[in-house]
Amino acid sequence: MKAPAGRLPRLIARAWASPTLMTWGSFFSRTIGILLVLPLVLTRLDVNEIVVWYLFTTVFSLLWILDLGFGSTASRAISYAAAGALNIGQPAIHSQSPPVPNTQLLSRIVATLQGVYAILAVITVIVLGTAGTWALMDPIAAIPAPHEAWLAWVGILISCPLTMWGTQYAVYLEGINQVALSRRWDMFIGFASSASMAVALHYNGGLLELVACYQGWALLRVAVFRRLQQRFRLENPAAEQSGFDRDTFSRLWAGAWRSGVGGVMSYGLVGISGFMVAHAGEPTMAASFLVSSRLLDTLLQFSQAPFYGRLPQLAALRASGNAVALIASARRGMLMGYWCFMGGFLTLALFANVILHFIGSRASFVRPDLWAIMGLATLAQFFGAMHIQLYSTTDHIIWHVANTVAGTIFLAVCWVLLPHLGVYAVPTGWLCGYAGFYAWYSARHAYRSIDVTFWRFEKRLALPPALIMVTYGVFAILSNVDPLQWVRVK
Repeated sequence: MKAPAGRLPRLIARAWASPTLMTWGSFFSRTIGILLVLPLVLTRLDVNEIVVWYLFTTVFSLLWILDLGFGSTASRAISYAAAGALNIGQPAIHSQSPPVPNTQLLSRIVATLQGVYAILAVITVIVLGTAGTWALMDPIAAIPAPHEAWLAWVGILISCPLTMWGTQYAVYLEGINQVALSRRWDMFIGFASSASMAVALHYNGGLLELVACYQGWALLRVAVFRRLQQRFRLENPAAEQSGFDRDTFSRLWAGAWRSGVGGVMSYGLVGISGFMVAHAGEPTMAASFLVSSRLLDTLLQFSQAPFYGRLPQLAALRASGNAVALIASARRGMLMGYWCFMGGFLTLALFANVILHFIGSRASFVRPDLWAIMGLATLAQFFGAMHIQLYSTTDHIIWHVANTVAGTIFLAVCWVLLPHLGVYAVPTGWLCGYAGFYAWYSARHAYRSIDVTFWRFEKRLALPPALIMVTYGVFAILSNVDPLQWVRVK
């Protein structure tokens, strides 16, 4: 009788320390946020205000671009140093268990990041204050209370640079494999942020109150992560007095600029596509597309958790030369990610429009054929993204090539099709870019780095969900009927 009683605390402790489960918890808090906030946004704000709010959230997500690739590059470098590597991108000479960190290298990286993120904070102010303000002029002019929206934008211009500066603390925690800890705090702060926004909307708050709640908790996250970074430092604090190190910066920059270019051509063009729809489309169609895209993006982030939560571990395994464990861990993360995505995609196809209608939303869900194209494009992106992250553990970055070519294909397709297909041109362009180049280019490099073939690696991994998605997509596109329509409640 005592064994079951003792088993539950152990299970809770394992879940508490699991990077995957805590990452899921973090994304679950965002999902709850959508369930709490989205119905209020869709019913309390008019269509033009909905468009502006989702453009604001696009700006929040685009901060990753202004990071210029330093976050992922520095996290990987810290993982190498924590595994005992002699320098950035170089494996450890001796494999030790547990690994002995290279504290001098860690100290140089930390000191250099302090200077880097101070500069990035200034860049954030300049870019958002110019390009961001210009892009928001027409959408804000169309809403009932534009002065409140501009005040909210001023708040964003103040808080986003501070959030950027604080990214260095999250980067450090992930690099030393404190993923579960950082995701736990993300989960708590996510719940609090969503709850405060829901309360603000319930009491007739608008865009200004939404931004104040969202950004206020983001600034608290910076303070918490700064304290955690000081608590878990592996480096010698005295060594930080040396300050910015040029050689360390050069090594980080060699990978960061490639990641940064890749980010601009991926996340940047995703954000630009939202502005394209907002400016070129009819407001009701634009709101429908932006709401559905937001749901799909949230699903993608949730599905990335099983694999992305393993990235520090994968980098450490690569540094120590443990290829067998590297492949096994990567496959487990990818498999869980694919089926999370497929389950969520089909669930949204089945219930999203019903839920939006039930809550009295002023923005509807997209049509089945458009949803199918969006799903096919996102699955191709997900496939390529996980493989490019797996290959990036070698510290050889190819993001700039993969995303630049895919982004160029996207822009070309949109330029040709946008006047004829309208909003359909955007996901069609992404499908051409991701499936036509990004996915297979990334996978080919990943397979070579771990010495496997496509069939050996993917036959039980990516192929089954891909076949389901293609079947759904072909049926929905050719017939313009939802394949799941037969189970809907009429």
